[in-house]
Amino acid sequence: MNKVWGMLPLEDQVQAPIVKAMKVLKTLVDSPVEWIRENVVEKYRGPPYPYYHRKFKRVPTIDQCYNDDMGCFHEANEQYKRDRQVDFEIIKILKQRYFRCSYFERSINEWYDLDKICLKEKDDLKQAELNLFIKCKCHHL
Repeated sequence: MNKVWGMLPLEDQVQAPIVKAMKVLKTLVDSPVEWIRENVVEKYRGPPYPYYHRKFKRVPTIDQCYNDDMGCFHEANEQYKRDRQVDFEIIKILKQRYFRCSYFERSINEWYDLDKICLKEKDDLKQAELNLFIKCKCHHL
């Protein structure tokens, strides 16, 4: 018997009958649940997939829909909105990269000309903005 801080471990202590009854009840209720989780649920569970990487099935574009197919119009419009939102988020990320790069480069050498630093980031941003403009003809970039 090892005493910890002058106390016996819980397994070695004399327990009241109610405590023993609670342990038996816990074992009776908890054991089947654990067995099902370990042998059924965990075995057939697929790999975890984060909700933010959800892939939507591509639908026909709005010019491929029939004139009276409102469901197709709705799905095509929703797909267009999702694609546009993704493109705006990409542009936002590229802008952040460019501003961070230019801020970092100017903090190292304050005499840098902005036309000569961070050319890759600037080109990526301009290309993404041009692609978005061509795709959705947005005038508020």
